[in-house]
Amino acid sequence: MDKPAGPKSVSGRVRIGALLLVLLGLAAAAVLAFIAPRTSADLITLPELEAKYATPASRFVEVEGVRVHYVDEGTGSRTRPARSTPSPGR
Repeated sequence: MDKPAGPKSVSGRVRIGALLLVLLGLAAAAVLAFIAPRTSADLITLPELEAKYATPASRFVEVEGVRVHYVDEGTGSRTRPARSTPSPGR
């Protein structure tokens, strides 16, 4: 026959529940701390980004509607990128 729950087991459940509640509150506070400060006033405009990071060697290309900045550096001949999957018969 099962014994009724004594004070120790109820107390243990309350402690675990309280600990989980505190951890959930801390996690929510951490998320808000990273999200809340981000406002539109903090955003940098595209011309400001280009002025800050672009160099004379900078190039831009549009990939699937997104403008991508890159710098082509180095000397020598261009190499062919490796294939990501082997093709049959090769």
